Amino acid sequence: MDTVCRAVRRAGLRVKYTSGFNPRIYLTFALPLPLGIDGVCETFDLFIDTADASDLAAVGERLRASLPESLDIIRVAAPLRPHTDIVKAEYVIDGDTDPLKRFLDG
Repeated sequence: MDTVCRAVRRAGLRVKYTSGFNPRIYLTFALPLPLGIDGVCETFDLFIDTADASDLAAVGERLRASLPESLDIIRVAAPLRPHTDIVKAEYVIDGDTDPLKRFLDG
Protein backbone atom coordinates (compact mmCIF):
# COMPACT_ATOMS: atom_id res chain seq x y z
CA MET A 1 0.00 0.00 0.00
CA ASP A 2 2.84 2.39 0.82
CA THR A 3 4.44 1.66 -2.56
CA VAL A 4 1.25 2.58 -4.41
CA CYS A 5 0.82 5.75 -2.33
CA ARG A 6 4.38 6.82 -3.14
CA ALA A 7 3.80 6.10 -6.83
CA VAL A 8 0.62 8.21 -6.79
CA ARG A 9 2.53 11.12 -5.28
CA ARG A 10 5.41 10.75 -7.78
CA ALA A 11 2.91 10.60 -10.66
CA GLY A 12 1.49 13.94 -9.55
CA LEU A 13 -2.10 12.71 -9.58
CA ARG A 14 -4.69 14.86 -7.84
CA VAL A 15 -6.32 12.44 -5.42
CA LYS A 16 -8.74 12.51 -2.52
CA TYR A 17 -7.24 12.46 0.98
CA THR A 18 -8.81 11.28 4.22
CA SER A 19 -9.78 13.99 6.66
CA GLY A 20 -8.32 14.43 10.10
CA PHE A 21 -5.01 15.29 11.73
CA ASN A 22 -2.90 12.97 9.52
CA PRO A 23 -4.52 12.87 6.05
CA ARG A 24 -3.68 9.90 3.84
CA ILE A 25 -4.43 9.09 0.23
CA TYR A 26 -7.88 7.55 -0.02
CA LEU A 27 -6.80 4.17 -1.38
CA THR A 28 -8.68 0.91 -0.91
CA PHE A 29 -7.54 -2.62 -1.67
CA ALA A 30 -10.93 -4.34 -1.80
CA LEU A 31 -9.80 -7.88 -0.91
CA PRO A 32 -6.20 -7.84 0.30
CA LEU A 33 -4.44 -11.20 0.32
CA PRO A 34 -3.39 -12.81 3.61
CA LEU A 35 0.13 -12.33 4.89
CA GLY A 36 2.62 -14.54 3.07
CA ILE A 37 0.49 -15.04 -0.05
CA ASP A 38 1.76 -13.67 -3.37
CA GLY A 39 -0.75 -12.13 -5.74
CA VAL A 40 -0.58 -11.87 -9.49
CA CYS A 41 -3.35 -9.39 -10.23
CA GLU A 42 -4.57 -7.27 -7.32
CA THR A 43 -7.10 -4.47 -7.62
CA PHE A 44 -7.41 -1.20 -5.75
CA ASP A 45 -9.68 1.84 -5.77
CA LEU A 46 -8.10 5.26 -5.95
CA PHE A 47 -10.29 8.35 -5.82
CA ILE A 48 -8.85 10.86 -8.29
CA ASP A 49 -9.86 14.37 -9.29
CA THR A 50 -12.32 14.56 -12.18
CA ALA A 51 -9.78 16.45 -14.30
CA ASP A 52 -7.39 13.48 -14.10
CA ALA A 53 -10.23 10.94 -14.34
CA SER A 54 -11.23 12.21 -17.78
CA ASP A 55 -8.26 10.35 -19.31
CA LEU A 56 -7.86 7.03 -17.51
CA ALA A 57 -5.24 5.78 -20.00
CA ALA A 58 -3.01 8.73 -19.05
CA VAL A 59 -3.55 7.97 -15.35
CA GLY A 60 -2.37 4.40 -15.95
CA GLU A 61 0.71 5.54 -17.85
CA ARG A 62 1.66 8.06 -15.16
CA LEU A 63 1.27 5.43 -12.44
CA ARG A 64 3.16 2.82 -14.46
CA ALA A 65 6.08 5.22 -14.93
CA SER A 66 6.30 5.92 -11.19
CA LEU A 67 6.10 2.31 -9.94
CA PRO A 68 9.11 0.05 -9.36
CA GLU A 69 9.96 -2.32 -12.23
CA SER A 70 8.56 -5.30 -10.33
CA LEU A 71 5.04 -3.79 -10.30
CA ASP A 72 2.87 -2.94 -13.27
CA ILE A 73 -0.52 -1.42 -14.00
CA ILE A 74 -2.47 -3.81 -16.22
CA ARG A 75 -5.71 -1.93 -16.57
CA VAL A 76 -7.33 1.30 -15.34
CA ALA A 77 -11.10 1.57 -15.33
CA ALA A 78 -13.87 3.49 -13.65
CA PRO A 79 -15.58 1.41 -10.97
CA LEU A 80 -18.85 -0.25 -11.92
CA ARG A 81 -20.01 -0.55 -8.31
CA PRO A 82 -18.78 0.73 -4.93
CA HIS A 83 -16.01 -1.26 -3.25
CA THR A 84 -18.35 -1.89 -0.31
CA ASP A 85 -20.40 -4.23 -2.54
CA ILE A 86 -17.51 -6.70 -2.55
CA VAL A 87 -18.01 -9.01 0.41
CA LYS A 88 -16.17 -12.21 -0.51
CA ALA A 89 -13.76 -13.74 -2.96
CA GLU A 90 -13.23 -17.17 -4.40
CA TYR A 91 -9.65 -18.26 -4.87
CA VAL A 92 -8.53 -21.01 -7.20
CA ILE A 93 -5.14 -22.55 -6.56
CA ASP A 94 -3.71 -24.72 -9.28
CA GLY A 95 -0.41 -25.62 -10.87
CA ASP A 96 -0.72 -23.15 -13.75
CA THR A 97 2.69 -21.61 -14.34
CA ASP A 98 1.36 -18.37 -15.80
CA PRO A 99 -1.85 -17.21 -14.05
CA LEU A 100 -1.42 -13.64 -15.34
CA LYS A 101 -1.67 -14.88 -18.94
CA ARG A 102 -4.84 -16.78 -18.03
CA PHE A 103 -6.31 -13.61 -16.46
CA LEU A 104 -5.52 -11.47 -19.48
CA ASP A 105 -6.86 -14.09 -21.92
CA GLY A 106 -10.06 -14.75 -20.02
